[in-house]
Amino acid sequence: MEVILTIEEFIPRGGLRTISREMKPLISAIIVMITFGWSNVRLAHFRRILVDPDSYYSSISKKYHRGEVNPAHGIIVISWSGLLDGLKNDLDGINLDIHEVAHPLQLANHIYSNNEFKFFGTKIFTEFQNLANKEIAKINTGAPIIFRLSGGFNNLGSLPLLWKSFLRGQLFFLSMIHTYTACLFSCFTKILEFG
Repeated sequence: MEVILTIEEFIPRGGLRTISREMKPLISAIIVMITFGWSNVRLAHFRRILVDPDSYYSSISKKYHRGEVNPAHGIIVISWSGLLDGLKNDLDGINLDIHEVAHPLQLANHIYSNNEFKFFGTKIFTEFQNLANKEIAKINTGAPIIFRLSGGFNNLGSLPLLWKSFLRGQLFFLSMIHTYTACLFSCFTKILEFG
């Protein structure tokens, strides 16, 4: 966590005057939780973490957000109230705390300039993406799904959704109910074993 606290720049915005004493260690602890097991992964490409007090309007998407990632500029944006809400309720499936950190992890796996790429393992990650795409396709058919509807629109959202379900224990129980989900669960745990 010390490395993350020293390499990341935490920047208040959106009316937030300063980064409080609890913000840096809590956000850093979430990064450590997500990267745990990959000793060489520090999300070094993402050097700036912008913290908004609440939801904010994104000039890029023209929508209100509670978090986003901008890989072109190496930025993670987090709504502080959204992050705290994610920590309060383990079962709501939102978990912004995990979600917005899992996105940069997935992106860092593909950014060649940061010496952290391909740590997931190419074969298993391709298998994961194929299974996740099948789950995403279910949304259009109305079949039972494991992703929240808003989270299954593209493959970039699938890893963060599984990550938070996995860490909250929800995915294990779903895997016991649905055979297909068991395959996705198994593939996801193999990704974690590459760390």
